[in-house]
Amino acid sequence: RATLRETLKFTGHQKSAVHILAGATVATFWGWGIMWWLTAYLGRSYHLTPGDAGAILGPINLFGGGAITLLTAWLVYVNGKIDLRRDAWLIAGTILVTTVPGIWMFLTHSLALTKWLLWIFVSLNYLYLGPTFGMLQNLVPARMRGLIAAVLLFVANVANLAIAPQLMGILSDVIAARIPNPDESLRYVLLGTAFTGVWAAWHYLVAARTLKEDLARAGSAASGIASPSSIARTSPAHTA
Repeated sequence: RATLRETLKFTGHQKSAVHILAGATVATFWGWGIMWWLTAYLGRSYHLTPGDAGAILGPINLFGGGAITLLTAWLVYVNGKIDLRRDAWLIAGTILVTTVPGIWMFLTHSLALTKWLLWIFVSLNYLYLGPTFGMLQNLVPARMRGLIAAVLLFVANVANLAIAPQLMGILSDVIAARIPNPDESLRYVLLGTAFTGVWAAWHYLVAARTLKEDLARAGSAASGIASPSSIARTSPAHTA
């Protein structure tokens, strides 16, 4: 079984894997970091109770997120038969598209429009998760897959649960003390955060450039259909 040090060393030489890790981290900060604050935002800017905000966000996560997850599974299946780079392009394109309503919903002061934009933004944030895990685990030998998945979960959750809540909250407090309507400070912070979606998309686009070569290096077929026996025989020493 591979050690964490071996896994990180091998991954560090896989350019596409590094960019996928970075892209997923930024995407988690961007999307889920914003979603972390949505209940508070709806309360401050539209004076909704937590229950009212939950009545809006709950169905979006359940039905919108569920539908996008099922659609993503089918798209990944199709992409795997054609070109695995299409997964990276799919994620990058979706994040770029989702960034538009992500910005728009903090520019508008219409609750009705915000609800529609939330359906797009929140639902599409479920798309990048599955393909990201699939690509990343195919970019390392089989014995490293569990560890690289754990690394992804760790860095993504640090971005989402440690950095995003604290950073956005601190910035909101700082801005609140300097504007006429302190309740709107969170709107400005989330608006600025929404632009980081472009950063996340860039990483996935760059990852696509060397994805085929890195898949071959890890022992995966260029088509994206991994051979368990060939991956098992692959090690950092053999692929350096």
